[in-house]
Amino acid sequence: MRCLTSGVRAGALLLGVASAAEAQAIQAQLGGDTPSPPTPKTFYACYVPLIGTVYRIKEPGLPQACFFGQHVMFSWVDNAAGTAGPPGPQGIQGPVGPTGAPGVDGAAGAAGPAGAAGPAGAQGPAGTNGTPGAAGAQGPAGADGREGPVGPEGRPGPTGAQGAPGVEGAAGPQGQQGPQGPEGAAGPQGHEGPPGPQGLTGFGLQGAQGPEGPQGPAGGMSGYVRVSTPHLAGAQRQFFVGSSCPSGTKVVGGGFTNTVGAVTIIGSFPDTDQSWRVNGFTESETTLTVYAICVTG
Repeated sequence: MRCLTSGVRAGALLLGVASAAEAQAIQAQLGGDTPSPPTPKTFYACYVPLIGTVYRIKEPGLPQACFFGQHVMFSWVDNAAGTAGPPGPQGIQGPVGPTGAPGVDGAAGAAGPAGAAGPAGAQGPAGTNGTPGAAGAQGPAGADGREGPVGPEGRPGPTGAQGAPGVEGAAGPQGQQGPQGPEGAAGPQGHEGPPGPQGLTGFGLQGAQGPEGPQGPAGGMSGYVRVSTPHLAGAQRQFFVGSSCPSGTKVVGGGFTNTVGAVTIIGSFPDTDQSWRVNGFTESETTLTVYAICVTG
């Protein structure tokens, strides 16, 4: 796996030097101490050559490595502090700024000591009645009253659930045999059996040779041509290559070969009536030769 870090690190270093120099100049004018530089952080990402996109890795919730070996991992450093440059010349004193807003009130002071007790006041008027007290405990139960008359008969209740089945009884004696039933319909025809063994060759004299038959019609295809077309494909590329038949012929087949390196073929097919097409991906640089089989009929 390859990493692309030099260009990104150089750009981050230049940005870090400019920020540190400006911070030192400002601190020199204000008379304060130079703040410590921020801690650098390294970021990681993967580049997809086939489609030209980039995705981040090695962060919480993200993948920790590139998805495929063809993807190129690279990194860069952010907030990298460079070496401090020499202090710049002291600038002229700026004008006096406007008066600031009043500050917030300070915290309240501690409470003073308690004063001496004053003289007793006159007696006040009588207060209102208090709220009622809680309820007392329940008294004892009274004697039972006389028994009342018998009430009318109630309506019948719903039918109860069916009880469980009883135990199966003993089998009865076997009855007499009934009369023979009518003959049933014929069943479906069975599958054809396997062919029997070949019979013995017969014995007899060979017959005379028959007359020559008439000439048959011309064949359906003629003018066979195989066309091969080489194509150079770069490493880690998607390719669409083909081979075309001569004018007046039609393609009836095709294929391909490659010299070195590994390729992944997605399709090998006739894209028109006169050409054969092959498409896929390469892992390394290779030469693909596409073949088209052509006929005139």
